[in-house]
Amino acid sequence: MGKTLVRFKGERVERGKPIIDAKGREWDLSVLRAFNYVFIRDEAGLVEGLKLKRMLVCGDMWPVVKEAKKRGLI
Repeated sequence: MGKTLVRFKGERVERGKPIIDAKGREWDLSVLRAFNYVFIRDEAGLVEGLKLKRMLVCGDMWPVVKEAKKRGLI
């Protein structure tokens, strides 16, 4: 599990406590995600003979859509 941080273009809208990342940047929204990576051994791979075969990212996009609608972006 992990988080995807989202920043919308335009002026920042105050909606409670801002989300601040480890580098001190402010974000508008934080959405939970699940990641699944499948690696294969391949001597042509860039990192110790490994290549990324498949990546799957799962998450709920409705919080992003809801906030974009509130801002009049969609």
